[in-house]
Amino acid sequence: MVNDLSKEQLENLNNISNLPTEKQQEALEKFMLSLSSDQKAQLENQIYSECIFCSIVQKKIKFYEVYQDEDFMAVLDINPATLGHILLFPKKHISSFLNLES
Repeated sequence: MVNDLSKEQLENLNNISNLPTEKQQEALEKFMLSLSSDQKAQLENQIYSECIFCSIVQKKIKFYEVYQDEDFMAVLDINPATLGHILLFPKKHISSFLNLES
């Protein structure tokens, strides 16, 4: 059974979202350590269900694939800035491009 987040946990999460971007990652990692495995799963499911790129990888959204391998996908942008505008992204969800492992 999934445990909902307490009012205090929700406030803590809201406070993290108001931190400067460079401090959010560290604060979020500490916050995640305080959660039960069920709470982590609940949060991750919510995050991934709202991520447009995860939705593309899961084929929940129509797209025109340009390239795909084990780790990355490239698709045509639905609102292209120019002819041939392509989006390249990892198939594994990451919160920031800076968190992409080499």
